[in-house]
Amino acid sequence: MNKDEQSKFELASDHTSSPEESAKALAEHQMEAMEELPTHATFDLIPGEEETTKLENLEELPLIIEDEEAKKIVETLLFASKEPLRPRDISVLFRGVENIDAKKIRKILLELVDEYKDKTFQIVEIAEGFQIRTRSEFHPWVRKLLRKEKSKKLSQAALETLAIISYKQPITRIEVEEIRRVDCSGVMNTLLEKNIIKIMGRKDVLGKPIVYGTTPLFLKHFGFKSISDMPNPEEYLSEIGLEQNLQSINVMDTNGDKNDNQNN
Repeated sequence: MNKDEQSKFELASDHTSSPEESAKALAEHQMEAMEELPTHATFDLIPGEEETTKLENLEELPLIIEDEEAKKIVETLLFASKEPLRPRDISVLFRGVENIDAKKIRKILLELVDEYKDKTFQIVEIAEGFQIRTRSEFHPWVRKLLRKEKSKKLSQAALETLAIISYKQPITRIEVEEIRRVDCSGVMNTLLEKNIIKIMGRKDVLGKPIVYGTTPLFLKHFGFKSISDMPNPEEYLSEIGLEQNLQSINVMDTNGDKNDNQNN
């Protein structure tokens, strides 16, 4: 026992005692304290073990979430996501919840679409998923806020090439160039880098050339649910300002018919 410990014990006493008495009393006090340790103290040597066991037991129990609560969760996920979310993507996050599956998620999404009809924002089905978006009447104001740089926009050549690919996919680069009558390798590389088109495989002909098609980002950018929802060429080209390219699309369809006849 050091002098500090002895002095502290002496100060806590109600009467003056000799050093020998103080040392003896302190020793007895320490022994009593050791005997009074709780029986579960040994479990504290492994911190968190008891809590972990409780959590594991909880995960084994079936989890139920009320429909309204699930709807709030789905709405929050849509708000937080930069990309459209498919019902099956959301259902993965509910894994372990007994009463929520992809079918139930889709039902919730459709209910939210209806509920958002009178709100400033809208929930739209796009690129095989759902997304919260601004309404078209507010787009001019959003553009002012974002101040999009012209360099980020697609060039005229890129739009023309994309129009051909979107309506004739899968299509090879040579077939695109036959329609546009110019080299398209640079433009197509740009579209690949921007993830607007993708390589879909190879055509089963001599040389096995690479064939290209559009990506979900293309659907998202132009607001289509799927390729089958694309308008006729006249409407589409008018929307993106390429009415003069309608003749190219007609030539493209003619070439497609010729190729089909040759294959037959």
